[in-house]
Amino acid sequence: MNIKVIVPSILRKSTDGQEVVVVKAQTVWECLNKLTDRFPALKRWLYDKQGDVASYIHIFVNKKQASASELLKDGDELLILLSVAGG
Repeated sequence: MNIKVIVPSILRKSTDGQEVVVVKAQTVWECLNKLTDRFPALKRWLYDKQGDVASYIHIFVNKKQASASELLKDGDELLILLSVAGG
């Protein structure tokens, strides 16, 4: 299944400047793993030390918040958002 991953601007340096990356996956977890296999520099942004999706990463599938275990359909759009804190 072709999933269109929308990469936020802060992470595009890690995807060779690509805003959209197409990944073949059946779940959000598989999609993220294939994305980081293709672009290893993303691992430090997307995963915590235990290898789970980092708590500051929010995933949306077709504009609805999704969990890592969510199933995907051909043509779905997956958006990665990073929470940013300041002070």
